[in-house]
Amino acid sequence: MFRQFYGMREQPFGVTPDSRYLHFSRTHREALASLFCGIQDRRGFLALIAPPGTGKTTLLFYLLERLRPSARTVFMFDTPSDPQDLMSYLAADLGLNRVGVTTADIRLQFHNLLREESQAGRNVVIVVDEAQNLTNPVLEQLRMLSNFESGTHKLLQVVLAGQPPLATRLTHPHLVQLRQRLAIVTEIKTLTHEEVCAYVKHRLSVARCDSELLFTRDALALVASESKGIPRNINTLCYNALALGCALKRKPIDVGIIKRAANDLALQEVSGDCEIRDNNRSVHRGTNKRYRVGIPSASRTRPLSAALTKISVGVAILLIIIPLGVISRARPKLELKSQVPLTRPAFRPTAAPKPAAPISETRWAAATTATIHKPFFVTRIRYWSESTSTTVGIELEEQLKYEVHRLTSPDRVYLDFYPSRLKPALPGKEFQIDDKIVRKIRIAELKGMLTRVTLETYGPCDFSVTATPDRPELLVELRSMQQQLHNDAALHNAIQAPN
Repeated sequence: MFRQFYGMREQPFGVTPDSRYLHFSRTHREALASLFCGIQDRRGFLALIAPPGTGKTTLLFYLLERLRPSARTVFMFDTPSDPQDLMSYLAADLGLNRVGVTTADIRLQFHNLLREESQAGRNVVIVVDEAQNLTNPVLEQLRMLSNFESGTHKLLQVVLAGQPPLATRLTHPHLVQLRQRLAIVTEIKTLTHEEVCAYVKHRLSVARCDSELLFTRDALALVASESKGIPRNINTLCYNALALGCALKRKPIDVGIIKRAANDLALQEVSGDCEIRDNNRSVHRGTNKRYRVGIPSASRTRPLSAALTKISVGVAILLIIIPLGVISRARPKLELKSQVPLTRPAFRPTAAPKPAAPISETRWAAATTATIHKPFFVTRIRYWSESTSTTVGIELEEQLKYEVHRLTSPDRVYLDFYPSRLKPALPGKEFQIDDKIVRKIRIAELKGMLTRVTLETYGPCDFSVTATPDRPELLVELRSMQQQLHNDAALHNAIQAPN
């Protein structure tokens, strides 16, 4: 909304870990150098400790981009619950066979893959994000996998990245063997006042906006104070300040706008024991301070009115719930409701658009009803390249439920189909693609009649999904962000060139 008002090419304070916006503070630079050297020297186990919101995942994405030409990488964003889930996740991501095999068979396939990659001069790197949530058996399984080695070096490199509780977990007596294998332990700290100013200016420069004309010096100083040097807080505060400034038609953003944005975010500090809560869920405990998040500013100016309102709402809820519980104690029946497929806005086409349209809600409801009792097949996958994009077509036997998501990997797009199976002609494995944007296409059957198609690209990409109106086929169009930036830079240089 405010991009046009402030003359930005894109929104600079996003919530996704975009490595293009990574700002290297002193601790970010040291952490990246330590991890990169440890992986290149094949040290085995490495650990990254960082408080929430300090850019840990963004740094990991940047590291994976640098390693991709010389390493086979696996990024685990969803911590497995047991060793079997860990091996299943690795098999799906590395394209190993998981149908009708045991965990021991997967381990053997994994060992063979490590030896093949080592003979080819490539590394294998597993990066586990939010590793503080891993159970002791899963950590022990990772340690066992790291025992695969040659006579001179480790065949597998593991990076455990997590919040400060990870450091406490690694001191557990049952994990003494894993702790002894940690070759490097590095950390990321919150930003200093000067680093906050540099951070904001860097993100604005990536979005092609003049930071000197957008935020006053005093406003940046207040941002550093209110955010406590946490990049996630900086993004949230600056985004709200820009939205408020656009609504008020204010240029530049001054101290008053920052104060109003901070009040709207309602970060209130009171004395006592520290307990940071998010949606009634305790996130962190400490001493001396406590933060209450999400309390409207009106409740601070009119506490009595706010308290009376809460009491009235609570009484009303009780008056409604109690009669319902008396009338019927039976649990309500769950009903299967159709969902509209998740799509993203398509790019502006450079040529005539293809005759495709999203699946209508009527057809979707019919498809949901038809696929309740039996799975249908994913029958064929094809792709074709154009000048600035690559399109992947996924043909289905019938209209199916599907979900498209990126998870946390900027270079992978996941498509999940339910309930479905792979046609026998499509075995669960990966396919190398001779294309400038798409690197690999992976197909696998997961638990619960779920088929996952993974599109891996050479770098960060954007995508759009449409469905053909005449047959059940999804068209996924992928565009490289790096190529888009290159084209924008070339166009900008051409415009600025003298006649």
